[in-house]
Amino acid sequence: MADEYKKYREDPEYNGFKDDGTPLKLLIVDDSLAIRKVIRRIAEGVGYEVVAEASNGKEAELMYTKFLPDIVTMDITMPDVEGDEALEMIIRNDPDARIVMLTSIGHKEAVKNAIIKGAKGYIVKPIIGDQIPKLLKTLKRAAKK
Repeated sequence: MADEYKKYREDPEYNGFKDDGTPLKLLIVDDSLAIRKVIRRIAEGVGYEVVAEASNGKEAELMYTKFLPDIVTMDITMPDVEGDEALEMIIRNDPDARIVMLTSIGHKEAVKNAIIKGAKGYIVKPIIGDQIPKLLKTLKRAAKK
């Protein structure tokens, strides 16, 4: 456990545990390996079980079907199949899917469309500093929707 995330791991508003104490399963989808590593480090540091990673929307759909995670973080802009397309494919097959979109500043319209299509929230990259508690709180809220 990363000591830097201890306060979040112990707080039910931020940690990666279900009410019964078992870890929430997370699928991380981003074309940037560096972003996936950052999200994995933070998520595992607060108790999430990262069940898989994907680098594009097509992989995301396959990994979702294989692992049935509790929550997905999904980059909006990716090669091959974009995040919003993958969101639609996953929601079509599982209307209860809990997907949080990741975006860079300046993609307000894409975020709005993703929320309309069924995303449970969004977080703005980069995920540093005060974005870390925002990420954790957004994931936890999405898990309860």
